[in-house]
Amino acid sequence: MEDLEIIIPVKNENKNITRVLDSFFYEVKTKFTVTICFDDYKDTTIPEIKKYDRRKQFKIKLLKNKYYGINGAVKTAFENSNSKVLLVYPADDFFNANKIDQLNKLIHSGYEIVCPSRFMKGGVMHGCPFLKSILTRSANFIFYHILKLPTHDATNCFRIFSRKVIKNIDFELQKGPTFGLQLLVKAHRKKYNITEIPVVWYERVIGKSNFRIIEWVFPYVKWLIYAINTVLSIK
Repeated sequence: MEDLEIIIPVKNENKNITRVLDSFFYEVKTKFTVTICFDDYKDTTIPEIKKYDRRKQFKIKLLKNKYYGINGAVKTAFENSNSKVLLVYPADDFFNANKIDQLNKLIHSGYEIVCPSRFMKGGVMHGCPFLKSILTRSANFIFYHILKLPTHDATNCFRIFSRKVIKNIDFELQKGPTFGLQLLVKAHRKKYNITEIPVVWYERVIGKSNFRIIEWVFPYVKWLIYAINTVLSIK
């Protein structure tokens, strides 16, 4: 069984992926593999992976999404993994590879989920469009301060999980990148050990953001209600 697997869902990230992989090469000391999960064989990321000149330094797997979207990509990767620790990493994040060893160590110290946080002390969210920023900050304020989830950043898709979470928590497919929030609220209800560390986040400058307010609001509301019911059941 492999130790750390870094899962990167992609959609035409040819201009970003090499820089992300290089950041792993220079910053990550833990032995790891990378799984690139894609929707379409025509994805422009694939040729970049095949010609990447550091492939011999760490293993890179290409995996076809058997479902749809980012949640489907993550679920596909989980179902095809035998790793002890699974980290879902953004395809345009050049800034946080230096946090990966710390995240892995925290899982091995006994935590089941570690949440990289933009909103705790030391965290940064920079360049976010106004509406997206307001919605994201408001939602995370509610999840942390009112519903008492153990992270200031419940909605972040950058997240690391122990195999216990992947094995024991049912992962439902939905529109939008809700996997991080979904697994978090379910793990919180089961009273799993969860913690957070600060990270930096910058609005992407290469490629288009897939942020979809109208499409994603109801899936997020579902897990908001789930978290509310958890609080009520505890009381």
